[in-house]
Amino acid sequence: RYPYLCTLHPFMKGVVQVGPDTIDPRISKAKAKAGKRSVRVSFRLSETSRVSTRLVATAKPGKVLRRTKARKLENGARSVPIPRKGLADSRYRVTVTAKDPEGNLGTAKVVFRLD
Repeated sequence: RYPYLCTLHPFMKGVVQVGPDTIDPRISKAKAKAGKRSVRVSFRLSETSRVSTRLVATAKPGKVLRRTKARKLENGARSVPIPRKGLADSRYRVTVTAKDPEGNLGTAKVVFRLD
């Protein structure tokens, strides 16, 4: 991968990739913030990817309580809302999965508590 920047137009920048993409998308700075109607999961993406989430109660990790459909998100700071309706006061874990156009996967997990 070779990043470039136009010296005449600093807003014009990009990356030239030579060969197949074997680098997994990175999800960093993942956190969850509970509101009255939803839990907002925020994170940073290293590259444009299709992102989905899966919510489970930490007491019953095999049972998926909420899922969001995969949707394309650009790189940078992003967030995904997860409906809170019907969730009891407890500890939960959200798994964020990013899949880039080449099929490489990246994941991040966030644990939070609803009171």
